[in-house]
Amino acid sequence: MKTLKREPRPADVRSPCHLCKKSGDYLITMHPLKDDPARDEPYIKCKPMQFKITRNHDDLIDSSSDSELDIEFTAPAAIARKPRKKPQVGHIDCQYDPSDFDGKSKKTARKTSKIDRQIKKINKISARC
Repeated sequence: MKTLKREPRPADVRSPCHLCKKSGDYLITMHPLKDDPARDEPYIKCKPMQFKITRNHDDLIDSSSDSELDIEFTAPAAIARKPRKKPQVGHIDCQYDPSDFDGKSKKTARKTSKIDRQIKKINKISARC
C-alpha cells in the first residue's frame, strides 16, 4: 500500500473545511473565506462554524464505526501565494540586408546597377541623335 506524501503548508494557512470522524460521530469545522480575490488574509475574522453529525444509536450496527478519520480540505482560492516574478527577458532584433534574400549577392547587385547606369547613358546618347 502506497503512502501519500503531503507537501508542507505555510504556517498561516488554515484549511477552510476540516472533517473529523471519532467514535462514529462526524465533526465538521469550517472557516469562511472572503470574496475579495486580491487579499492578504483570505479568511473572515470570526469563530469557525462547527457541525456535529451523529448516528441514531438505535440504527447503529457494530462495525468499523470506531475507526477515526481526519480530512482537511483547502480550496485553491484559500491558498495565499506570493506573486511570481516575471523573468527578465531581453528582446534581440536581427539586422539583415534585404538583398541577401533577393537571391543575388551584393557584388552581383552592384554590377547590375553599374550596367543599368551604362545602359541609361547609351539610351540618352542615342536619343540625342
